[in-house]
Amino acid sequence: MVLVSDGKLDDARKALARYNPAPGVEQEIRVWMQLHLGVEVTADDARVMIDLVRRLSDGEFRDAIIAMLIREAAIAKQAGAFPEDVNSEITRLEAETTDRPGTGLRFDPNDDYALRAALEKQQPNLSVYRALLTDVQQGAASMAEIARFAGRPYGTVLLHRPAGIFPAAELAPGLRSAGEQAARIAITAGSCAADLPSLHLLGLLDEDDRLRVRAKLPNLIVARAAVDDALLTRDHLRGVAAATYIASLASDGTIERTTLTAVQQALLRGQSESLERLTSAADVRYPRTPGDAAASTLSLAAEHGLAVWCDDARGLQMARAAGVAAFNLLDLLTTLSGEGVPFDLAAIYRCLASHYVMDLPLSAEDIIELAACHDWLPGPAHTTLARPGWWRHHGTGWDDPWLQIATQARAHSPEALTTITKAALTGALQYVQPGYSTQRYQQIAVFALLGCHAARQQAPDGLLDQFAEQAHPRLVPRPPYVLLALINQLQQRDLPDAEDVARRLLPGVELP
Repeated sequence: MVLVSDGKLDDARKALARYNPAPGVEQEIRVWMQLHLGVEVTADDARVMIDLVRRLSDGEFRDAIIAMLIREAAIAKQAGAFPEDVNSEITRLEAETTDRPGTGLRFDPNDDYALRAALEKQQPNLSVYRALLTDVQQGAASMAEIARFAGRPYGTVLLHRPAGIFPAAELAPGLRSAGEQAARIAITAGSCAADLPSLHLLGLLDEDDRLRVRAKLPNLIVARAAVDDALLTRDHLRGVAAATYIASLASDGTIERTTLTAVQQALLRGQSESLERLTSAADVRYPRTPGDAAASTLSLAAEHGLAVWCDDARGLQMARAAGVAAFNLLDLLTTLSGEGVPFDLAAIYRCLASHYVMDLPLSAEDIIELAACHDWLPGPAHTTLARPGWWRHHGTGWDDPWLQIATQARAHSPEALTTITKAALTGALQYVQPGYSTQRYQQIAVFALLGCHAARQQAPDGLLDQFAEQAHPRLVPRPPYVLLALINQLQQRDLPDAEDVARRLLPGVELP
């Protein structure tokens, strides 16, 4: 119980397994149950839980134990069921709770009426939720706000990425300077407060890189609330393994069913276990001002005069607004690299980007490798280009990297060029001032056509029409002007037959 209080969950589990004390009073029962969340429940563990159910009076805690037994029996069937005495007792308890209205421990997967009623009760307002996701994507809200709004563990939100991306980095020079200065403060002290997003990203690094970071920050401080959150996240991901599917309500009221593959489930479980392990292995402290995982981390940093490591773009802004020095993993890596720590930064950036960590300083080669790893289907490379951050990072020097990407895309297939150019148009048009949108659109299209020439391939049929499908008609340049701009670009490259080449790339288009 002392180990649990200190947030040392792994040590507590080992002590429980070694000495096997039987839980007696309710506080001991709650600790025993807490240590069995998110981990495999053996037949002997299930027998203990059945005995606890017999001893407890009706209530939410008893129902929670029964629900966990039902879940673990479902998981056990996948690798060999529990013994008959355990299964029969769980079946009896499940029937008991089914006969008692309102418990909602388990739904018939074919009973749409009961499922819809439960979802309507539990699911947040969809329009407000979608607006919040958009704010997170734009850096105007934190991922912790999604967790609060949806009533889910913070770690669950980090692993599932409901906003589609992980907005962790900031590439504006002033913000990078502030972040690196905060990272130097933490490195000098050998200590900082660490938020859950940062521990999650730390867990995505390979072991050598993770050890290099920990060697420079040997005393990571986390809030006790973060340990509880990581534990609930791990238990949530174990529950997903027992589910027939994940259900949600669409905007039109229909039920959407999503099934995760075994590979996806294993990946998420591994990430949740890593998050809990890294969290409970840190220096766990209680802030004077209690709160959830994100709020408690900021409180600890302010109370102890620590820099805070936070890989949430909005969370960084909030920390700095509160007068707390803050940095993210990108700031930390570049600072340590500048001090001689041997990181392969490009490889790390690609690894993080593959998990949809956005706004990293990726080169054209990085984008090409990411795209190739996904066979040029929409994925992290496309998402990166669809963000204004990548274009902001490259500034006026975007043309050559984009040409390299377009060339490799066309060399792969016509569809690859079309899809990645649409992504590039999305990000590039968000970055430029509105008055320059049509000009930038034309430039992106022209360099996509130059990529066809560089790849020694014809432009896909109807390429300009395909680009225009998702754009506002006011922004789309007229084809004759695209042809003229293409001729000019080819002439600047000293191509003697520039006009003929341009006309072959855009057949049927005439000069203005």
